[in-house]
Amino acid sequence: MSARNVSGMVMLGVGRYIEEELDPARRDRLHSKGQMVERANIKQDAWYPLQPFANICRSLDELYDDPQEGFQAVRRAGKCIAEDGASTYLRLLMKVLTPKLFIRQFPGLWKRYHDFGELTIDMQDIDKNRVVAIMPAYPCVYGLAAGWIEFAFAAFKAKADLKCDYPWRGETPDPFRFTLTWTS
Repeated sequence: MSARNVSGMVMLGVGRYIEEELDPARRDRLHSKGQMVERANIKQDAWYPLQPFANICRSLDELYDDPQEGFQAVRRAGKCIAEDGASTYLRLLMKVLTPKLFIRQFPGLWKRYHDFGELTIDMQDIDKNRVVAIMPAYPCVYGLAAGWIEFAFAAFKAKADLKCDYPWRGETPDPFRFTLTWTS
């Protein structure tokens, strides 16, 4: 199996969340475990091994006893990834795209952040504002995706809701699938 990598953009977004938005006590606990992103050493357009990144995300989640609080922390980190990765061009494009047209871009956006696997979209119910996304799994990918999608759909002045049938903590089936519904 070949190496699986994430882009520097992903690393930088999670690093920004940890350094700027995570409360200091939890940030210190994360750093004491050796789980940190050295943002000064990360290049936005370079690739970095998935496993250390996944370990950081898992450690971020585990800072919270309540799984829902851990999920929310990872979701906020996913939102930081989207905020940092949205170029001026993408922000302009999001002003003219509809959610349905944007969803069709998801497979290409996956490739922008990951050098492995494919994200596919089952568009059977897209006219009902519902799609199923299928993508490679890794720890915390659901929370990261939820935050990323929340950011994007806010640009459309739409509310997105993601659902999956798997527990937040524990093994995530590969491939991972979630259902996305939205209201405008």
